Formats: sequence, structure tokens, C-alpha cells
Amino acid sequence: MTRTRPSILHNRNLVCLAAAQVSALLGDGVYRIAVLWWVKERSGSDAQVAAMALVATVPSLALLPFAGLAADRFDRRRLMIGMSAVRFFLLGVTAVLAALGRLEMFHLYGMAFLLSSASAFFTPTYMASIRQVTHTSELAAANSILNASMAATAILGPAFGGWLSTLGPTFGIGLDAASFGLSALLLASCRIPPLKAASTRAHSSIFVELGQGLRALLGQRVIRGALVVVGLTTFFSAPLPSLLPGLAKDVLASDGRGFGLLEGSIAGGFVIGSAVAPFLLRRVLAAGRLLLLLSVASGALLGSVGFSHRLLTAALLLAGQGAVFAVIHVAASLFFQTLIPEELQGRGFGIVFGIMDAVVLLSLACGTSALAFLGVSDLLKGCGVGVAIAGLIGFFIPELVALQRPGEPHEQSIEPAS
Repeated sequence: MTRTRPSILHNRNLVCLAAAQVSALLGDGVYRIAVLWWVKERSGSDAQVAAMALVATVPSLALLPFAGLAADRFDRRRLMIGMSAVRFFLLGVTAVLAALGRLEMFHLYGMAFLLSSASAFFTPTYMASIRQVTHTSELAAANSILNASMAATAILGPAFGGWLSTLGPTFGIGLDAASFGLSALLLASCRIPPLKAASTRAHSSIFVELGQGLRALLGQRVIRGALVVVGLTTFFSAPLPSLLPGLAKDVLASDGRGFGLLEGSIAGGFVIGSAVAPFLLRRVLAAGRLLLLLSVASGALLGSVGFSHRLLTAALLLAGQGAVFAVIHVAASLFFQTLIPEELQGRGFGIVFGIMDAVVLLSLACGTSALAFLGVSDLLKGCGVGVAIAGLIGFFIPELVALQRPGEPHEQSIEPAS
């Protein structure tokens, strides 16, 4: 008689990790709305709002590779607790300044820079820790749970933040500080096994270790191919959120409620796709081919939004695109978690996230420039074609097409670089 593996929800360490991330993301959603609304009301300038978002992005681009190295060198649990405690302190100070009526724009710029720096160290450490507390056969389900929770917080956090913004920035900032305090407590209750080679790597050259992480990503054609497909898909998908207000107002002749429906449809679809992903990946052996087909489908759905003239049609198409993209996200995370050695995953994810952040910034710059010549609908059509082409390009990479789901006899792996 075979024993049934316990439900993934019985994995206490994974549940603690997920709960810590949910707490932090909920707080961040509230903080982002409360602070950006305060900046808009205080300055009356859209440029100030955009500058705040830019300041919050730049540090992560510079720090992510080094943050990934820290995740591989040091105790990951302690590093995550430390970064949560740092953000708790920074946000607590900001909340006190707001409560005393002494909050100024330069405070928020400085805090945005410091919070982004702390987040840069937290994110790759968090992603690298998932494999340490999860069996390979459960990674798809684990990534699904984490994706769904992220999408749910993307809906609830801004909604609650919008309500709190009417009361001033103090409550939103204070709630975000409390969320990181709770996150630190949840992480303290986790048990993450130490990496075997951590002590021997502590005295190696920083650049040698970064080179090991880079070789782990670029050392095999299958990972290079996956980065190309995921990078192109990200490039052509990134402008979508910034196009939704114009789509709702100028194309669909709707108002703020229509804009909210379109944005909520993507998040709702992402939740559904995240829930379906582990069941789909468990039943499809040719996972690489599935990833590429889903990229083509995602492009078709995104491009179809550019042809829609009814709000409900556009919302349904965006929900479908969100669902498909969620499965792509779960599958891509699963591949990287299983193809990169455990002791190199911090550096691997740090480099991947750094590349994708740079791709997003480049995409947004190109999308903004393209709007000077194209309408929203035409740009959406072009983005859809680009995403579909990204999936088709992958079919010319045999190693990526042949990639099977993790745990199968032909599973590929990369040995640690010497």
C-alpha cells in the first residue's frame, strides 16, 4: 500500500514563507497608493509621481546581482528577517514623520531608494528559499500558491490603500510598517536548511562567485533559450498596465469603473491561471512545448484586446491573457528552480530579476515613445504579435522544445560551476 504525500498546505515552512510575502505585499499595495496619491495632491505633478516610481526601480537594477550573491553566501532566513526588519524601521520612521506633519518630498524619495534596496536583497533570497523547503514534485503547486497570493494582494492592497488615502498618508505608511513587522515574525518561525557550501564560499572573490551564477544561467542552451523567450514575452507585455487607462477612456468610452474592471480582470485571471497551473503541468510531459504554446496563446489574446470595442469583451480577453500568463510564470519559475543548482539559486534569480527589470524599463520607454505615433489599440495589437513571435522563436531551440516537466527521467540540470 503506497503512502499519499501530505498536502502542500501541510508544509509549515512554505506556508510561513507565503504568509510573510502576502503580509508584505498587502502592506506595499496600501503604501504605494497612499504615498503616490499624497505626492500627487501635494505637488500636483504627474512628473513627481513618475519620478517616485523611477527612484524605487533604479536601486534594484544595480543591486540585484549582488543581492543574489548575498543569498548564496549567508543564511537566507536571517537575511530575509533582516530586510523585513529594515523596512519595518524605515516605514515606522516615515509614519511618525507623517503623523507629526513633518513629512516632505525628499523624505519619500530617500525612503523609496532605501526600501527598494532592501527589497532587492529580499526578493532573490525568497525565491531561492522555496526550493529548500519544497520537494521537487511539489514545486509547481508551491509556485501556484505563491502566484495566486501575489495576485490577490495586487487586488486587495490597492483597494484598501485607496480607501486609506482619504485619511492621509500616516495610516497607509503605518500599516505597511506593521505588515513588515508581521512578515519578520513569520519568517522567524520558518526552518530553512542551511546551504552545504555556504562556509567555503564565504571567502571567495565576489566577482568569481558572480561569474559562477552567470555561467549557471548561460552555461546551457536550454536556459539561454528560456531567457530569450521569457525576456521577449516580458518586453512586449510590460506596457499593458500603462495602456489600460487609455483603452478604457479613449477606445471603450468608459470611465474609472471600466478601468478598474480591466485591471481587475487581469488580476482575476492571474489567480485562476495560478490555480490551474499545477494540475496542467502535472499532466503534460512536454512542459517546454507547453510553455511555448502558451506564449503564442498569450500573444493572440493580448493582440485581440486591440480589436475589441466592447468593455466586457476586452475584460474577458484580459482575464484570459492573465490566466495564460500566470501559467507561464509558474512554469518559468519551476524551470529555473530545477535547472539551477540550489547553492547558486540566489545569484541565478538575482541576475534573472535584474535582467527582467531592465527589460521592463526599456519596454516602458519604447512603449511611451511608440504612443506618439500609434494609438492604444494599434500598440496592443503590436504587443500581441510580439509576444506570439517570442513563443514561436522558442520552437527553433530544440533543447527548450524537448524540456520535460521536472522529476521525469530526462530532466536536465546544471552542475555547479567550479
